[in-house]
Amino acid sequence: MSSPSDLPSGIDLTQCEREPIHQLGRIQFFGFLLAVSPDWTITQVSDNTRTYIGLAPEDLLGSDLNKVLNREAIHNIRTRMQMLLDADSMERLFRIRILDNLERDFDISLHISADNTILEFEPNSDAQQDYSAYVQPMINRVSKPDSVEQACDSAAKAVRALTGFDRVMVYKFHDDGSGEVIAEVRNPRSESFLGLRYPASDIPRQARLLYLRSTLRIVSDIHAPTAAIIPERDPSGAPLDLSLSSLRSVSPVHLEYLANMGVHASMSVSIILHGKLWGLIACHHPSPRVLSFQARSATQMFGQLFALILEKKDNESRQADRERAQALHDKLMARLASGTSISRQFSELAAMIPKVIPCDGVIGWTNGEFNAVGDAPPADAFEALLPYLASAASGQVFATHNLAADLPDGIAAPASVAGLLAIPVSRSTRDYIVLVRREVAKTVHWAGMPDKAVVQRDGEQRLSPRSSFAAWQEVVRGHSTVWTDSEVRAAEALRVTLTEVILTMSETALAERNAAHERQEILIAELNHRVRNIFNVIRGIWSQSSASGGSVTDLIETVGGRIQALARAYDQVTEVDWRPASLWRLLSTELAAYQDDGRERLELSGEDALLLPNAVSAISLVIHELTTNSIKYGALSVPSGHITVETGALADGGISIAWRELGGPPVSPPGRFGFGTTIIEQSVPHELGGSTSMRYPAAGLEVDIGIPPRFVAEVVPQPTLAPGRASEPVPQRQTVRGSALLLEDNLIIALATEDMLRNVGADHVAVCSTVAQAMRVIETTDIDFGVLDVNLGGNHSEDVAWELQRRGIPFIFVTGYGEKLPTTRSFPDAAVLQKPFAEERLAGALHWLVPSP
Repeated sequence: MSSPSDLPSGIDLTQCEREPIHQLGRIQFFGFLLAVSPDWTITQVSDNTRTYIGLAPEDLLGSDLNKVLNREAIHNIRTRMQMLLDADSMERLFRIRILDNLERDFDISLHISADNTILEFEPNSDAQQDYSAYVQPMINRVSKPDSVEQACDSAAKAVRALTGFDRVMVYKFHDDGSGEVIAEVRNPRSESFLGLRYPASDIPRQARLLYLRSTLRIVSDIHAPTAAIIPERDPSGAPLDLSLSSLRSVSPVHLEYLANMGVHASMSVSIILHGKLWGLIACHHPSPRVLSFQARSATQMFGQLFALILEKKDNESRQADRERAQALHDKLMARLASGTSISRQFSELAAMIPKVIPCDGVIGWTNGEFNAVGDAPPADAFEALLPYLASAASGQVFATHNLAADLPDGIAAPASVAGLLAIPVSRSTRDYIVLVRREVAKTVHWAGMPDKAVVQRDGEQRLSPRSSFAAWQEVVRGHSTVWTDSEVRAAEALRVTLTEVILTMSETALAERNAAHERQEILIAELNHRVRNIFNVIRGIWSQSSASGGSVTDLIETVGGRIQALARAYDQVTEVDWRPASLWRLLSTELAAYQDDGRERLELSGEDALLLPNAVSAISLVIHELTTNSIKYGALSVPSGHITVETGALADGGISIAWRELGGPPVSPPGRFGFGTTIIEQSVPHELGGSTSMRYPAAGLEVDIGIPPRFVAEVVPQPTLAPGRASEPVPQRQTVRGSALLLEDNLIIALATEDMLRNVGADHVAVCSTVAQAMRVIETTDIDFGVLDVNLGGNHSEDVAWELQRRGIPFIFVTGYGEKLPTTRSFPDAAVLQKPFAEERLAGALHWLVPSP
């Protein structure tokens, strides 16, 4: 690598960081811009307005926006403007007709820039497509993995499926500003960037600041002409600040950088954790790609929610760090609370600390006394560092993984020490516990030599981005393993503990601290419970865990059955086109998820009622919580227990539900009411204006619910579901093997079906969304069986079915349109699986096609 001294004079390495990339005065080609003053006068426009609305820029400048756009558009814009709370707020409008004489809808983004309101218009190209509906299932998928790396891999797959970019990477920043590709999904023909490092100069400081303010950035075509903002400066004489602009053009240096990578279109989504830029979801495409505003908005929302998931994982990691630090604290207090000095207990102390903070050696310096364990420097070499530690570690933990580079001139690093973590343990004297690490020589794989080249253009020298991104190795010496944030936090906790010991804590203070710790643990447990429940509610309450024990396989089967039962509860209103749904069927469907090997656990009696759709979700959630509580603590927790539910008409036309649990363990009022009890007691009163009462006799829980008449379409005196005991057999798992072709144009269904196929034994799943993709897979891949969605938007899977049949490859159809379709009638021997389907039904259908392993 070259150093600044290697560059010709006059070349400033910081020129990229000073480039005003938020004030370039131009926008990209796929939309137009209007800037309006507080009195709604148009003060600046992009020079491409004629292309989109047939009005020349000079005709718009100085005009009243109220007289340019139609009344409905003005009303919508004014309403959204009231929601702009601060300088970083942005609002969106979709499918807005802005001119009465123009039969074209536009998507609009608006934000405040200084004294101007910036309006950006893009032609709507999504018809009735609702990309936001994809976000929640994508979040469900990425929230499952335990590790950050696996979550990032799932996120990259989800974004690629949503946006169609050729390559999607998750790029994480390191402490030195450089970044590394930690997850990647790409076209197999493309070169992999996974594991490569990029220097901090690739993303200058002002670009990072913009990523914090504007969390999505797209470049649709690096070669496309851009549109100028006219006039160049606003009425105050300043260039227009486009920091939050979704159309903002791109720095020429960055365009050259992308061109050198062979990228014609790109998109970046910020990942912000604890207010800091943690990384980016970076998307590349080898050809121009215009992604609709609605699709970008959904991707931006996904990025924000994904960051919350990573932040949650980070919080869980921090909590684990606190627990380890607390365990160390407790052990140290047991050793040192009697008043014994640290130096006398140093050996025991030095044996405990590396279990929490890995290191090669531990040094103790207290009251001028030197103690050392492990691979530590001699006393005289350490004493030479004391003046440096006095300034670097004054009252706080200090960590470095490159001691030699950090030391001032005149102080040499001990030969055996590359990394050092100093923990001051007193307030008046200079006492320390110091952890040291040896050198670990490592090879860093850079994406090309991480330097900018100097080129001669237009008669002057300037920096140019590198043109090669081939992996380039650099051997780094003199560094130790980096001290992680969690290790530094543990060291800080240790500093507090040891400082307290040296200040000779009283026994009373210790007792109070332990009591406070117990209260904190209770509070943390309560908060964790609430956070978990809230998170589960957001995810649709589909991941409840089983309390019945058994193997992991049984647990997966049970949870899958419950999720399908909950889905069927909501299917009741969709199956009848959102007409009223049966209360009895809702009850029996919910309880069916908790049957054990088909045993009868629910007895229904009384009158059924048809509930309006807006009441079904609230009642379903209450019944779900009652059932979950019963399976954990009540009648369904023991084999002999069962539940009776009597329903009947109220005098005012409403319906009553009397829930009684029998044969279970004795019950009593809970000592603490959790989130689930709150849902049971308050959902119906709060959402429906009804009533709920709960009682806890020893024989079993009793709950009475009253649903108001306005949510009851009809009381059915003679229910079609015969009174008696309701149960649903649990399907037996079937397994398959081999490589599968999955043809499904719906992203969410494709992701879910892929998981199902892998769960039931498929060795490989080739996921395609179009007939052309499926044909290419059949030509180039060995396929053992196919799963084909009948209707692919404007196309059908019939051609793929004929090709599979010609090759003798078995397949099944899946469809939500019924079995009597022309495509399925052409293949009378092919099985047809109706959507929605559970994993067991899919496995059962495939079992006849593919032999079990």
